[in-house]
Amino acid sequence: AVSSIIGPFIGGFLTEQLSWHWVFFVNLPIGLAALVLVQVVMVEPLELRHKHRMDWLGAMSLLGWTGLFVFALESGGRDYAWTSPTILGALGTSAVLFVAFIVIERRSPEPMIPLDLFRIPALRAATIIGATSTLTMFGVISFIPLFVQAVQGKSSTQAGRALTPMMLALMLGSALGARVLLKTGFRRLGIFGFALIVVGAGLLTRSSAGTSQLELVPPMVFIGAGLGLVFITTMMAAQNSVDLPRMGVATGLLNFCRQLGGALGVSIGASVMLTTLSDRITTAFPGRNIKAASLLSAQTAASFPPEAQDLVRHAFADALHVVFVTTFIIAVIGAFTTLLMPRGSATEMRDLAHGRIIDEPLLPDGETILLTSPRDVAAPTPVQPVTLSSTRDTTRPEQA
Repeated sequence: AVSSIIGPFIGGFLTEQLSWHWVFFVNLPIGLAALVLVQVVMVEPLELRHKHRMDWLGAMSLLGWTGLFVFALESGGRDYAWTSPTILGALGTSAVLFVAFIVIERRSPEPMIPLDLFRIPALRAATIIGATSTLTMFGVISFIPLFVQAVQGKSSTQAGRALTPMMLALMLGSALGARVLLKTGFRRLGIFGFALIVVGAGLLTRSSAGTSQLELVPPMVFIGAGLGLVFITTMMAAQNSVDLPRMGVATGLLNFCRQLGGALGVSIGASVMLTTLSDRITTAFPGRNIKAASLLSAQTAASFPPEAQDLVRHAFADALHVVFVTTFIIAVIGAFTTLLMPRGSATEMRDLAHGRIIDEPLLPDGETILLTSPRDVAAPTPVQPVTLSSTRDTTRPEQA
């Protein structure tokens, strides 16, 4: 939670003071420290070990179709025309690999993504809602810093700081959602969370060249709070819709769908922005061959004379406005996906997944990972003492 708040600020500071390369270099010592902590601290005693077969064909086909699909979305309309052989070939190959991935997963003895999990209504809904929520999220966090820099003329540090209200609201939303989830259920909390996202995205569409950083705070808070509620809802719905042996697989499936949604959000937003920016630049500077992607460099934008820089600033404002409108449309579609979540309380859904009422709210190691409520803890049943008769018919107990 703390890292999500200070991370964008530190990234902007490093970019401004050193270079953008240090945004990646700084992760090397942090990653090494994390590896050491995992190796030393996270020691799990394994009583039973099973040999597993790696689904290599599934992994390669998954990497292939997702990579080509994202490449087509990012490059289409920017580096290549949408009807070019490169884009059409990437989309066609991606479709073929997707079909191959489905066939491989259905036949694999240990598939990377068990397709039968999509038959579980709550898990299926959680993956769809999770994908649309992160698609909306990355449509915001990837372009708000650009809006602050290119339109408002602020520094990289200030651009990173612009995300702080959103990340803080996301953290508080997740903490609050975990507390009220048992009372509201997955469906109601998911609907309310996405309603906040839609409100925030709607407010964001009002941004223009004259929008100040303070005016960006309300939409960021609404979007962050909504994402926090949706994230905790989908995570708990995914984990409590399956039994314990498949809980890790369900969690991994949800995270994969979130990451895929985030990649699509960035790709769609970048394609929309660069296409619109290219049109605005062509209109503002007729007869000049200016590539829209080159304007993302601060040095290139600063090389324009002052009067031309104002035209570039308004071109960025128009392009990012279209991105925010697209994000709003995606948020509205995502709000309707929350209706896929089954009705019922969280504990009822958990009990249905496990096929029984769980009497003990704690696991043997004392860690609570399942949703519990006071009514789940059964009262102890009084034991009736019995004596056996002296005859051979000992099947009839006699009250003492």
